[in-house]
Amino acid sequence: RQRQMCIRDRPTLDHFIEVREGTALNLPYQNEFFDLIVIDPPYYDSLFYSALSDLFFPWEKLILEGTVLPIGSFIPLDETKEVIASKYHENKNTIASDKYEEMMTKALKEAYRVLKPNGILTVIYGHKTIEGWKAIANAIRKSNFKVIKAWPLYMERKARPRAMKSDALASVIALVLRKQLTNGCLHFDKDLLNKIRYEMKQHFDLLLKDGWLGTDILMACIGQSLVYYTPILVDKSGVYIDF
Repeated sequence: RQRQMCIRDRPTLDHFIEVREGTALNLPYQNEFFDLIVIDPPYYDSLFYSALSDLFFPWEKLILEGTVLPIGSFIPLDETKEVIASKYHENKNTIASDKYEEMMTKALKEAYRVLKPNGILTVIYGHKTIEGWKAIANAIRKSNFKVIKAWPLYMERKARPRAMKSDALASVIALVLRKQLTNGCLHFDKDLLNKIRYEMKQHFDLLLKDGWLGTDILMACIGQSLVYYTPILVDKSGVYIDF
């Protein structure tokens, strides 16, 4: 009876919402279809979603079986298609990082395909390591996007149990991306480096004044730095500069 009430009491909308199940690597939409895309991809190696799915599915089945789930149903998962940097699957951190970067690049290229030329892609992301940020930065570059703005957002309570005895992140970064419609390169020279240092200092001071601390303020500054590091960077000799 409670299950029936829950389904019956869903909100009423004056328009249709289309929900599709599929893979971000192969979207069922034509080229340049969307004005705006918002994605919240896996945060590098932070969570193992297939394992969490196996954990929660029996409880969901108790609630949903006979409604949206056929009786006796079981949903098998293919962990090899999971977009995470799992050293347990790949047996080596560098291989896991390369696989994550490769799959994120494919997903972002597919987003590039279905996004209009003047459209916006927002990527919600957060990680405590340079490796995690390097992987997402390289994927953004390789898919021909560039970051135009990075908005730090507090998402968790500072006093939650997990954060009491560790420097766990309480925030994420909303990376606002646009298509790089030209093949031009940004020259990384002393003037650009000084500009980055100045703006990062301004950004840091502003966040510090607003009460940001620890790993969260560092991550917010790294996210903002992608405004300069996601365009194609070359040195004075024309050599490509990695993030």
